[in-house]
Amino acid sequence: MRTQRRKIVIEGLFKANAHSPLFFDRMRKKTFFSLPYLAQLKRLFRKWSSIKEFGILESTEEKKIIIKRETKKEKKRREEIERLEIGEAWETFPYTQIIRGFLLITQSI
Repeated sequence: MRTQRRKIVIEGLFKANAHSPLFFDRMRKKTFFSLPYLAQLKRLFRKWSSIKEFGILESTEEKKIIIKRETKKEKKRREEIERLEIGEAWETFPYTQIIRGFLLITQSI
């Protein structure tokens, strides 16, 4: 005799909340905002609303302000270095002062 294969019932896995629309009125509805939960939520929101200052938020805002200041300082430092490099470039090549003078005169006209 051959061994018989066992049939495994897996239809339960595929039937998650599979109900006919005709019987929705007979099903017990579970909602998140039922009366016991609403009372707990109200208490929770009252506790949160009574807290006026959040230390974590203030520290992150202070960090953001410090980071902005540092980036501004870094940007100014980079611009200063760039200006110095441009000035050195004008001084290294011959006749650059004369060319620069003519450029400034033509720009002012």
